Amino acid sequence: MKKYLLAVCLMTTSLMASAQFVTSGGNKMMGSTSSTEGYNSFRFSYSPTTIDAGTIGAIAGALGMSLPQLNGFSLEYTRGINIVNDLPLFLEVGAGVKLQNATSSSEEEDDMYIYKYKYSLNVASLYIPLNVGYKIAITEDFAIMPYVGLMTQFNLSATATDSYEYDYHKQYEDWYEDESGKESHNLFDKKVMGENTFRRLFFGWQVGANITIKDFHIGANYGTTLGRIVNNLEGVKLKGANISIGYNF
Repeated sequence: MKKYLLAVCLMTTSLMASAQFVTSGGNKMMGSTSSTEGYNSFRFSYSPTTIDAGTIGAIAGALGMSLPQLNGFSLEYTRGINIVNDLPLFLEVGAGVKLQNATSSSEEEDDMYIYKYKYSLNVASLYIPLNVGYKIAITEDFAIMPYVGLMTQFNLSATATDSYEYDYHKQYEDWYEDESGKESHNLFDKKVMGENTFRRLFFGWQVGANITIKDFHIGANYGTTLGRIVNNLEGVKLKGANISIGYNF
């Protein structure tokens, strides 16, 4: 937690220094104006996320295997709070709900049957972003706010599902019946996962920019998780982009 707070302080100090430069000299060059009024925002996001498994991922790649991409969708409320008088330096605090899904499949065929395998991962979570940004108003209706920040994510559920199917060729149908099966696993369950359980709590960092056009929001950022996301496994993390649209009021 001390590292978490220190990171916020360092980011705030850095942005304040940049803000002072922009106010004193940068605005004269750009001819832009700035706003210090607070705001609220509802945002809908899409976040394609890759699983960086470090050594495990390298081994999987050497074996011709690939880790699935998580496709996430989220709904978020954000409050922008001006934190320095006469400067458009904002603290963005929000809360949202995110649903993520990843799937991978394979198929093999021999003389007797076609074997089909499918894997899916579903994660539901709550998250709290904490960003510090400097808002540059280019015109009265158009503004850009670059920011840096931290993210806390609490995972409500994480389920992996394996399914398979043996589809026998026609000439073998009299001797064999097609087979199929499905099994789901709770990734928080030590009885199933042993010591390699999914963590309930994630922390991460992000850097990005928001664009405001009148009352409409467009944003994008990139970030990664910090620390472990799977207990007892080093080097496994999530990284990816986030693209959002929304409405400010």
